[in-house]
Amino acid sequence: MINIVGSVYRKFIFPADLATAFDFLGDMNRTLNYLPHISILRKYADGQYRMVFSSTELAVYRVRIICDIQADLDRDARVIRINPLLDVPPIKVDAGMYSLTGQGFYASQSQFVDQEGQTEIDYSLRLEAIFSKPFGLRLVPDAVIGNIAHNITHWRIHETADGYIERSTRAFQG
Repeated sequence: MINIVGSVYRKFIFPADLATAFDFLGDMNRTLNYLPHISILRKYADGQYRMVFSSTELAVYRVRIICDIQADLDRDARVIRINPLLDVPPIKVDAGMYSLTGQGFYASQSQFVDQEGQTEIDYSLRLEAIFSKPFGLRLVPDAVIGNIAHNITHWRIHETADGYIERSTRAFQG
């Protein structure tokens, strides 16, 4: 088995008052596009999506993690939560010589705090998936595969969070 688990926490200042920041980042049709490595495959209903986290690793191996998500915007608590959408049938796992596709779980939370005309955002992101070891990697020891998967996941999840902050801020500033 290959376990992919990555999480990251960031605190950043968004250059808008709280209401404007919440409205801008609460538009999921727009905001989800600011996440590097993530694309929307399907919209089920308002705030419900099927997305894919995709990256090519070691220059040849394509990893795709399909996640079904539900966005919850709580204006009173000043929080945007994205959690797994659990009532959707999972996709079929597909492991090839140069690719791996499977079901994953994505969650994030953005807590908005007023900072005198700007907004401080406490942002966390978590991505998980479990795959069977592909045939081409059966001879590689589990500990080696686990270490590689951990390092790649750690790097990609940080890249995704940092890219989201940079892209959303830049898009807002226009």
